Amino acid sequence: MSDRSHLHGLADPILRDTSDRTGAWGGQAEMHLGVLLDFALARTERDLATTLDHLRQSGLRTQDLVDVYIPKAARLMGDQWCSDGMGFADVSIGSARLMGLLRRIERAESRADTAHLSAPTVLVCVADGEQHVMGAMTVAMQVRRLGLDCRVSVGDTLAQCRRALSTGHIDAVFVSVSSTERLVPVRKLVENIRECASRPLRVVAGGSVAEECEELKSLTGVDFVSSDAAAAVRRCGLTPFDQHGPRAATVT
Repeated sequence: MSDRSHLHGLADPILRDTSDRTGAWGGQAEMHLGVLLDFALARTERDLATTLDHLRQSGLRTQDLVDVYIPKAARLMGDQWCSDGMGFADVSIGSARLMGLLRRIERAESRADTAHLSAPTVLVCVADGEQHVMGAMTVAMQVRRLGLDCRVSVGDTLAQCRRALSTGHIDAVFVSVSSTERLVPVRKLVENIRECASRPLRVVAGGSVAEECEELKSLTGVDFVSSDAAAAVRRCGLTPFDQHGPRAATVT
């Protein structure tokens, strides 16, 4: 077990439990995760900018914060709730604070976004009733980082879905799936997407359930399953307008 003198104590039980079970975290990675969990679980709300500055100064890249650490912190809190280690209110408040961090980073990346108007557009959808907006936002930010345009649709009605897809400006749809218990609404969403689209589109399912359900493709009616945004973009045959590599944003 690594030294946790840098933590304020709020994250310690979660990190101890995770390390004891998996042995997967330690050193700098555990420090970053501890800072995030302490921020999320603090009894009094802490400043977003101060937390981001702390993480940046410790050497954490914004890309890794978005792709790895924020989702990991959210999953750890969810695991603690499922095992009665944390109450629903604490998990809800903590998740909302992590979402606040993610939104701040997203705004910074949107300001820095130089995707050309000719870049392909991906629509990231979350089925009605799903509660995992964080996953969809993370995917959208990864897609934009690849040089594509991206829009997010959360719980939209059929009419809203029809308006978004009937324009002909959407080149692929990524559907975020978090649980095997929500596959019926996801399949209905995929059917609506195909009905509303003005032309044939590739529809991809991804999310935490992608690795748990081998029959996800057949159960939802998507074209293929992938939780890797870059791989999904390639399989859809989409070519970013910007061929010079991922963009980085300065978060303030």
